Amino acid sequence: MLRDFTVRCALMVICLCVLAPQALAQALAIVPITQQLPPQQRTASFTLTNHSDSEALVQIRGYAWSQTESDEVYTPTTELAVSPPFAKIAPGQKQVIRILLRTPAGMSEKAYRVFFDQIPDRLSGKVEMALRLTVPVFSSAQPAGDPDVEWRLELVGDKPALVAINHGKQHAQLVNLSLTAADGQAIKLKGVGLPYLLSGTERRWPLQGVRGRLDKSLRLHLQTSGPGEHWDQWLEIK
Repeated sequence: MLRDFTVRCALMVICLCVLAPQALAQALAIVPITQQLPPQQRTASFTLTNHSDSEALVQIRGYAWSQTESDEVYTPTTELAVSPPFAKIAPGQKQVIRILLRTPAGMSEKAYRVFFDQIPDRLSGKVEMALRLTVPVFSSAQPAGDPDVEWRLELVGDKPALVAINHGKQHAQLVNLSLTAADGQAIKLKGVGLPYLLSGTERRWPLQGVRGRLDKSLRLHLQTSGPGEHWDQWLEIK
């Protein structure tokens, strides 16, 4: 029985080695990786490049993007048109994807995401993995200014959470968001998700692994780094 088990394991390793190059060969690249449409601009474009050794069939769709306290929400929309909606790209070739904002943005920034879904070739005889890439698109009818993010710690029952509210008219980028206790302990955030906080949105992240008393004596150091605004401040439970 041990010998049979060893043989089965060896066969699994061989299969994985055979499939790995095929999976790695499926490579699509998008430039740019985000679009910020300034006032009065309603069109933009992406360049999609097929770096694989086989033809790529890609479906492109635009969605309205919003956020709840704990999740990203994508809603089908006719406000953002994409052309072409399908692209067939030969190995090593490129395809320009154009977007058109049919509805002008309002006073606050509007957010969308463009989905690029590679459709597997079921007739190729190869095992292919589904590939999805998403790119954010932001638009505002006027200069939106800087994000205005309010941070606080809240305690609901015995469960602490980090809360962020963006009062500004532009999204905020929360790159490398981290919390540290006074003793240097790193505090984990549950369900961090995408590093964006959309205009007018409130997000909530439960804290994990907090030691000690969970009351108003708890102080945590919040920091972010990367593009856009940086935050560096101490927070207390209110």
